[in-house]
Amino acid sequence: MKYEINSDGSNAVCVLSGELTFNDHDLFRRMLDEALVGGTKQVTLDLGKLDFIDSAGMGMLLVGQDKSGSEGWSFDLQKPQGQVKKMLELAKLSQVINIHS
Repeated sequence: MKYEINSDGSNAVCVLSGELTFNDHDLFRRMLDEALVGGTKQVTLDLGKLDFIDSAGMGMLLVGQDKSGSEGWSFDLQKPQGQVKKMLELAKLSQVINIHS
């Protein structure tokens, strides 16, 4: 997984690319910590450039959702495509995480 964070202070958009798999667990947590520096209240993961996600990657999305709920910030996903979109739909993640097309 590769990522880029675009932040305006209160909102952070993390643009993910490549693959989100088990091997990215530490990097994913580090990305969230970076996105939350400076009092960010909203973190959005832009999945438009993410090519692949496995079950561990989907678990990381749930970790983000859980962390946001316990720490008082908002978390959502946007632009899932291809295999990533299919996996999110099959897992019915939209019932737990806000997903925008």
